[in-house]
Amino acid sequence: MSWSVFAIVLMSSVILEVVAANYGVFLPLLCVCAFCFTMRYGILRVFAGLVLASAVLDGVWMHRFPSQFIAVLTVTLISGTWRRYGDLGAWLSLVMSGFCIGVISWGSHLLGKLSSAGHAMTWKSVFQSLPSQVVAAVLLTPLVALMLNSLLRRRVAWLSKQAEDDEAL
Repeated sequence: MSWSVFAIVLMSSVILEVVAANYGVFLPLLCVCAFCFTMRYGILRVFAGLVLASAVLDGVWMHRFPSQFIAVLTVTLISGTWRRYGDLGAWLSLVMSGFCIGVISWGSHLLGKLSSAGHAMTWKSVFQSLPSQVVAAVLLTPLVALMLNSLLRRRVAWLSKQAEDDEAL
């Protein structure tokens, strides 16, 4: 695995997620990257980087409840168990995975809201962000997976010295 590509993609996803959230759009980019890298390389090779990136994202937003950490941990564990059965090249698999990632990120975001809410929440405030997070995850998962597959399959000379092996798929 090219560690430099892994680090650059994680940093970029954290930065893009923070910038989008500053404009009021919640994108589960880190969860989508966690899914793609876990499906490609396995849990053991990517776990430390994903935990660090999710901790940075929770720290940037000063969350009282580690909602990003919970979401990334859940997506990583489910992806690790699904790795034998899933396929990063099949559209149906990517769309269904995007749906699951959207629901997981919404659930962890909801847990964060509930832990910091000092008042009773209404049903509208609970389910208001669900459609946007699911749609964003369903659209982002195939896009990010295909971009990462094309990036990691070809030789990126200025980032890595060896070509990527595709036997891990």
